[in-house]
Amino acid sequence: MIQLFLDGKPVQIKSTTKIKLTVENSFYRSGSEYTYEVELPLALAHNRALFGAIGRLDVTKSTRKYKARLLFNNRTVLDGSAIVTQITNHSIKLQLLGQLATKNSNDKENSVYIDELDLGNFAMDLAPDVYGKTATGPAFAYGRTDGRNILGVDSWAEGPNKPIQFYPCRNTSVDAVANDWAAEVDASGNGLQVSWIACKWREAGGGSELRDYSGRIMSPQPMLWYLIEKIAAAIGSSIDDADNIFKTDPYLARVFLPFAGGYSQYNVNLPHWTIGEFWKQLQQTFGVVVDTAAAGSGLRIRSRTNFYKTSTKIISIDRMLDEYTVTPEDDTESDISVSNVGFADAEFSPVDLLDEAVRGSAKIDRSFENIEAIISHMGTMSAAAATQWRNDRRNTIFRCRDGRHYVFFADNDGSPAFRRVDMYAPRIVKESSNEVDIELKFVPCAIAEHDFRAFKHVSGNRHPGAAAYTPDTSFTGWIYEHPDRTDTIDIADNSEADFILEDLIMGDDTVSTDSEKKPDVIYMALTPLAWNTIKITVDKVERVINWPRPSMAWGDRTVDGRFANLDDRISLSLNKVEGETNLHSVTIGGIEDQEVVIDTLQRYCIKFVDTKVPEVDSIFLLHNQKYVCEKIECDLPPNGGDILITGYFYRIRL
Repeated sequence: MIQLFLDGKPVQIKSTTKIKLTVENSFYRSGSEYTYEVELPLALAHNRALFGAIGRLDVTKSTRKYKARLLFNNRTVLDGSAIVTQITNHSIKLQLLGQLATKNSNDKENSVYIDELDLGNFAMDLAPDVYGKTATGPAFAYGRTDGRNILGVDSWAEGPNKPIQFYPCRNTSVDAVANDWAAEVDASGNGLQVSWIACKWREAGGGSELRDYSGRIMSPQPMLWYLIEKIAAAIGSSIDDADNIFKTDPYLARVFLPFAGGYSQYNVNLPHWTIGEFWKQLQQTFGVVVDTAAAGSGLRIRSRTNFYKTSTKIISIDRMLDEYTVTPEDDTESDISVSNVGFADAEFSPVDLLDEAVRGSAKIDRSFENIEAIISHMGTMSAAAATQWRNDRRNTIFRCRDGRHYVFFADNDGSPAFRRVDMYAPRIVKESSNEVDIELKFVPCAIAEHDFRAFKHVSGNRHPGAAAYTPDTSFTGWIYEHPDRTDTIDIADNSEADFILEDLIMGDDTVSTDSEKKPDVIYMALTPLAWNTIKITVDKVERVINWPRPSMAWGDRTVDGRFANLDDRISLSLNKVEGETNLHSVTIGGIEDQEVVIDTLQRYCIKFVDTKVPEVDSIFLLHNQKYVCEKIECDLPPNGGDILITGYFYRIRL
């Protein structure tokens, strides 16, 4: 039988009324559960007890929205809200909406832009509490006595729990590096460490006076999980850590946004996307699903691949009445597992994403399992023959079967090497077309070289102003780079600014978010996994420093098989690579694990009979094959019993 509760109180429908219920799988649709209009006669006692004489003109209508729970055969089929759509002297009509349908009913996601949300700024909401503070202000302007600035290497520790990073990144639009770092050595010449040169420093005992030693741009860079939390809060929602896959997954928890524009406000750095576009790009890039949590107004972000790979909910449909194929309602919503996927136009290294002309003119060699096999093959030849073999193949792309591609470079940092290429190539899965179907606007940063500085402490203050610089103290390391806003604020070089920056921090002086000044993509990177050994010279003495370098998975090899660039086995590649965690392995599955492919190109309509409404996000067995359900439609009979159900299904391969 049907039972309906509004604000926890029972109400009654007509004894002959069926309720038409639609249940959508949030993995595929933007809704959840909802009904067509339900009529509640005011002549029935329970309805009069709740609504009173609401049909009278002189009675104040206190609310048109109620908390609602709909049960069928003693099982909850909808938990959300009831929206009153019509009031007459004799009845009330309302529509029942599940949690996600309620959230989407105000169409906020398509009318509000993320760069116009009040997301706060680093200087106000994080620096004092997360990174420490001094008597005169946040600690991000203060040098620590242990030789590491608060916002230096501490902010990207191997467990990236802090919500903001400060990694060196070049803004190629203005050729300026934000968050520049340096190496330091103490007065005795020992204890070489890593530090970031802050934009302004306070002298020990110097009160509130600020001294500008660096002339550098400071640009807070949020972890993606933290930006999601800020956006959720700005639209009146929330997300718990346990419900945020970007906080719990070891790979996704490393994704951060290396802004280089020099702004403290988070929204200023974002493109002019609607909230809906942000969620959609998040889902398509990382294979996640954004839906409401089990209760309240919270969000939940889950991995669809992991959900179905570990799902124990398998429902067998036995009482099948009819089946046929139907055209998908929206061919633009094809699943990423059966679509050609590629990154949007962005500033990539020409090595990381080969031009179509290069791919089209190159010879392709697929005969080797991996780069080790290529090196081993050359080892069977004499030195002269190996050199000739390599030179004869300088027009060849070696597409190794482990997923990595290589081209022989005769001069790679002064020595011949096989360079890994096309790491950010689109993932092509269709045999009929090489055109990209789904364009991803979260795009990887490029990695580039940068000249850093080293200094030696000559006093206990341990800051660049107390350091003696000599001409031989520069050294080269790796940083990220990408285009950013062209109106970069260089706080350190602004002679009119005080560290307090009241107008900027308090929001009295708004910063333009003109979309023409910034890219229409979000550049992303992974927090560093390791340290690089770099030789530097300080006071004409050669020393070795362990330098935090960008996470990279190039795996370039010299002709004798040694790494020319270190391989972290972690990248933002879209294609499967053996032994590498990347955007393929987290969205579809890796080589070691079976891929999860959901064929949304072919939609099946199945009519069947059951005594209950099945859980729509289950795996369904039809003719001994596995399917996932997009949507279920049914009429709930007023007195219980069998239900005639229409479901729309896609084939899943696990």
